[in-house]
Amino acid sequence: MKSDSFSTSRYIGNKSKQVDVIKQCILDYGIHEPHSVVDLFSGTGCVSNMFLNHFPSVQKILANDIEPYAYIYTKARLTCEDSRERVQKRIHKIASKVESLRDDSSGVYSPNTVTLKYTGDASRPSLFTRDHAMAIDGYSYILNNPRLSKIDAPVMAAVLDEVLRKNFGYGHFHNVIRQEEKRNLSWIQHQFMPSCVYPMGLGENVPKRKIMISVSAQDALQFMSRICRQSRQTPIDIVFIDPPYTQYNYGRMYHILNTIVLHDDPYTNGLHAVRKDYHRSPFSQKSHAFTSFQRLFFMCGQCTKYICMSYCTNGVVCLSDILFLLEQNGFGGTKVYTLSERSSMKKNTITEVLIISKSTQR
Repeated sequence: MKSDSFSTSRYIGNKSKQVDVIKQCILDYGIHEPHSVVDLFSGTGCVSNMFLNHFPSVQKILANDIEPYAYIYTKARLTCEDSRERVQKRIHKIASKVESLRDDSSGVYSPNTVTLKYTGDASRPSLFTRDHAMAIDGYSYILNNPRLSKIDAPVMAAVLDEVLRKNFGYGHFHNVIRQEEKRNLSWIQHQFMPSCVYPMGLGENVPKRKIMISVSAQDALQFMSRICRQSRQTPIDIVFIDPPYTQYNYGRMYHILNTIVLHDDPYTNGLHAVRKDYHRSPFSQKSHAFTSFQRLFFMCGQCTKYICMSYCTNGVVCLSDILFLLEQNGFGGTKVYTLSERSSMKKNTITEVLIISKSTQR
């Protein structure tokens, strides 16, 4: 299944290469005609997109992710009904505005018009240089809206995609920058803006049938609490959960993408100029993860028929405890499917699994 061409293959926990397996696991479990789906940690929207296009019975999708970059990706993927050509015209129009901000004498964007990001701590040089900040800020300067929901999501998604394609979407990218410095970084000033290309297939992916799609950017537990209150009488068929189950926080790893979307002036830390306000998920903290999963499963037990959960054998909470919490909160008939296996840096085998469990209260 090739749903689109977002450059997300290197994302932590990326599901774009696993959606076919996930779909088959759901069918094998016996879930054939779900009507409503909650995608609690939507990421770039791969799983929501799978339900949207490959389960014709689905009439409602509620996607959520607290990370601003993930919200933009998911919204562009699920709700854009414009043709690729129409969005590309908007990109070219904005690119022209961005070029008009550039100082022809110096070949860079005027700091008077474009806010600089990641200029670094005076005592420690930032790896994210002024040239990089200038190049990327042009788009976010024009696209930014104080309300996240009002940003032109398809165009912003194209910008984020281009940043990833150029290898500047990560917090740890010093080797890449060293390589680019050898090429004098000229492409950043003169080629980055015009090269943004709207990912193929997004507009064509949205089905023409009537379907309710909502994309939110809230804390997962708060979002689930609201869904629980609204769905007690008519339960959600599937809650898909793909939590940040290791110690690595997405907001820390992809802070550059979030700043491009927010176009704010964050306080930053360290050599990689990580935002001080990045979201620390309780699901990836040893002191909070167990109780967070307990709260989540309890709420799911009140308002959903099935939980589908992507997890890993090296999660902060061990897999056996996850299965115990599911049973404790009224879920049974649990099956664990293998999605993929890989070797860790310590040469241990890490297995990604899909857990599917049915509520015994519904």
